[in-house]
Amino acid sequence: MYFIPRNNKVYHYIAHMNKKNRYMYAGFFVVCTFFLISYFLQRLINVYHDLYAQELISLRKQYKDNTRIADKNKQLMNEIQKVKTEIQHHMIVDGSLYIKQQLLFVLEAIKKISLQLNAYGIQKEKNGEWYIKERAHFDVTGSFTQLMAFFELLKKSERMIVVSQWSLAKVNENVFHMQCDIEFIVIKSLQL
Repeated sequence: MYFIPRNNKVYHYIAHMNKKNRYMYAGFFVVCTFFLISYFLQRLINVYHDLYAQELISLRKQYKDNTRIADKNKQLMNEIQKVKTEIQHHMIVDGSLYIKQQLLFVLEAIKKISLQLNAYGIQKEKNGEWYIKERAHFDVTGSFTQLMAFFELLKKSERMIVVSQWSLAKVNENVFHMQCDIEFIVIKSLQL
């Protein structure tokens, strides 16, 4: 048995209308519902399509960036290999002999520039994992241009010499007194 509401105007209208009109209204309702559902599905598909298109553009850009970075990395690896070979070229087996040669080079540079050497002394050697460093203290007197020429000569020599600490004091009109620590560095092994 079916529940049939007796005082419902909508039911009464549908129940007593023409059969042809009833099928036409039901078909119209089904078609409208189909178009409404397909519209919202199409909107949903369009939104996801746009999101996927943006993600595809982003991924292509990342791929281009990654390939560019890979090319740069290859170039950098070539540069690193060049630097490694250059460092291996400068590696010295006998560090103490090399440090003595560097000290003699600095003393000859002082003599060549005509600076007055007041005192010098070699301090304790420092050993690292990949290098040996020895420090020498120099006390020299000369003109400002002579002192700058001394620094310039050390720079142009392209040796592993570092001027770590220095102080300059004016003695007379054209005479300056300089105390400096010069470090001699020797590479023992290549660890990159």
